[in-house]
Amino acid sequence: MHLTRDLQMMLKKALQILLIALPVTFAELWLLDFGVRLPTVEVVAQTVDQRKLEADRLFEEGKKQFSNSQFEEALQLWQQALVIYREIGDRQGEAESLGYLGAVYSSLAEYEQAIGFYEQSLAIAREIGYRLGEANSLGSLGAAYESLAKHEQAIDFYEQSLAIYREIGDRQREAGSLLNFGNTYSSLADYEQAIDLYEQSLA
Repeated sequence: MHLTRDLQMMLKKALQILLIALPVTFAELWLLDFGVRLPTVEVVAQTVDQRKLEADRLFEEGKKQFSNSQFEEALQLWQQALVIYREIGDRQGEAESLGYLGAVYSSLAEYEQAIGFYEQSLAIAREIGYRLGEANSLGSLGAAYESLAKHEQAIDFYEQSLAIYREIGDRQREAGSLLNFGNTYSSLADYEQAIDLYEQSLA
């Protein structure tokens, strides 16, 4: 079959769109006639796996840089990881990257920016039923609002975070949440409540 290059390109695009509605085997017959080779399921899966490995590598490297207070480097690495997680549809990876980006901005005392990232992370965690991620985001929001001296909002987020940690049985994070909770009440000069929370965190 002899077709002009422009016509071939138009037909290829049209037929590729038809893949959404037509059985793959039927569409392949047409595309093969124009020299188009469809990627196999195995090839697509391999590509996704490779991209996830790259995103995970960037994510972990970001954590290393963050622990060394290399915030700009961590920011860039997590931004790159976020792009890939979104590209491959890894919602948990996306949520975690957004949360860590929020942590960078919190470390830079850019709390409003941090809150924006924490809220995005929280929304995704709730959407996919990722309870640990939800609790972490709530706790991070509490810490950010505490840094802005918005104590009532901080308490609200800490309460929600604490409830989830208890629900999923994460004792270590429960203790950390109680400690943060106590610090908030200490800032409000409610020392009796603060001491009670500190004691719970040590129990």
